[in-house]
Parts: sequence; C-alpha cells; structure tokens
Amino acid sequence: MRILVVEDDLDINDLIKEILIKSDYDVVQAVTGLEAQLLTEKNKYDLIILDLMIPSVPGKDFLKKLRDKGDLTPVIALSAIRDKDTKIDLLDIGADDYITKPFDPDDLKARVRAVLRRSSPSKINNDNLIKYKNLTLDKDSLEIKVNEILISTTLIEFKILELLLDYPKKVFSKENIYKNVWDEDFYGDDATIAVHISNLRNKIKTVDSENEYIKTIWGIGYRMA
Repeated sequence: MRILVVEDDLDINDLIKEILIKSDYDVVQAVTGLEAQLLTEKNKYDLIILDLMIPSVPGKDFLKKLRDKGDLTPVIALSAIRDKDTKIDLLDIGADDYITKPFDPDDLKARVRAVLRRSSPSKINNDNLIKYKNLTLDKDSLEIKVNEILISTTLIEFKILELLLDYPKKVFSKENIYKNVWDEDFYGDDATIAVHISNLRNKIKTVDSENEYIKTIWGIGYRMA
C-alpha cells in the first residue's frame, strides 16, 4: 500500500512516515500543496494523509481540486482544529476521515487501516452494475452515472449509495450505515452520515431534479425512495 503524507512540519511528517513504515506501508512525503498536486498527477496512491495548513495550495483547496477532477483516493485530513463545523466542512468537501493534532500513533494506524479496508476492491461483490430509476452504479469502476452523466462522489458516498441500492426496500438506521460502510462501531456521530447523505442528494439532483432517490424515514434512518 502506498501512502502520500502531505505535511509542512518536517518533524510531524517524519513521525507519520516512521509510524507507517513500521506497519509496512510505502510512504511518499510532500511538504506543500503544490508538490502534492504534482505527485498525484503523476502517481496513484492508496491513501493521502493531508494537513490543512500547508503552503502554496491550502489543504482544503487541494482536497476540493482532487474531488472535482473525480479522484476518489481516500483522504484523512489532519488538523489542530477540533471544532465540529470544521470536521463537517471537510466531510462536505470530500475527506474520508479527520484526525486532530496531537494524535496518538495507535489511533493513526487504526484509522489508516479502517480507511484502506473500506476502499479495498474486495468489498465489491460480483453484481457489478446496479440500475435504479435514472441512476447507474458500477461497482467495478466505482462510478455513478445519472442520466448517463458521471457524477463525482467520494468513496464514502459511493459506499453508502451502494449499500442502499443493494437493499432498496430496507430502512437503514444511521448505526446500520456506519457499521456497514465504516466497518467499525458507531459512536453516535449523526452529523457525519447526514453530511454524506446530503452530498449525495445534491449531486444527484443537479443531474436529475425530477426524481427522489434517497428517502429519510424520520426517527429511523434512510432507504431508497
């Protein structure tokens, strides 16, 4: 597994590299947003650990550009900012997870494992193509098309929609969704799931405003409409 670490504090960058190397990951380092952009244009990575306060191209701008061009590489955002609004904003842009500084090495390793596990192709089953109303989800290419138009989603958004489409009549609670998509215990972080669902709805609506795709079952959860 190849991981890109984008962090301008060399001590923290080297610390993250040391932690990951001990877990047998291949690590590439960058210290600016521009350097990270150049690296992602030339190479593929299994995961990006991205500090928000980096020079030349800020972390949030780098992440937004990455998602705007359809790059689904999982991203763990790294920041000293702990407020809930910042976390929601990053999830809204396309981050897959969020770690605050200072971080615990074991927590970092656990989050890396979880994100890589979620992004593993082995989680995709053999029913490769799902069609629902004007939407098509391709489990091989990790692409979602609405009215034959490709919409850009994060990996988490893709996995949530995949789960709902696999069981279109089933109502999934937020806990169900979290356990299935994040593959870990649910700790009541309702905002995280709500942001991803909202993003999916908005992206689909820009292409097909006439149909409802994800329905909220108040007090319970979500299902396909």
